[in-house]
Amino acid sequence: MILDWTQILIINLALTVGASLQGAIGYGMGLLVSPVLLLVEPRLIPGPFLLAATFEIVLMMLRERQALDLFGLRWRWLVVCRALRRARFCCPSFLKRSSTWLLA
Repeated sequence: MILDWTQILIINLALTVGASLQGAIGYGMGLLVSPVLLLVEPRLIPGPFLLAATFEIVLMMLRERQALDLFGLRWRWLVVCRALRRARFCCPSFLKRSSTWLLA
């Protein structure tokens, strides 16, 4: 997968605009960048796009760390884990492989 300079320029422009929208209003990365990447080079979806989006979300979380509600996040995580444990006993074949790491 060798991209020429026009493709790289288009991808970087889309990532810059998408990251700016994501940082300003909360969405835009997936809405704008995914279709552009798909048109330019389909092999860039989903791997590199998800890596870039995850990196941007971590940076936004660090920027807004004073607004994080860690107590609420802990309670939400506890509720999700309990629901998955109950579902594991109700239908173990459904959650056997997908949530083993979560329930440990």
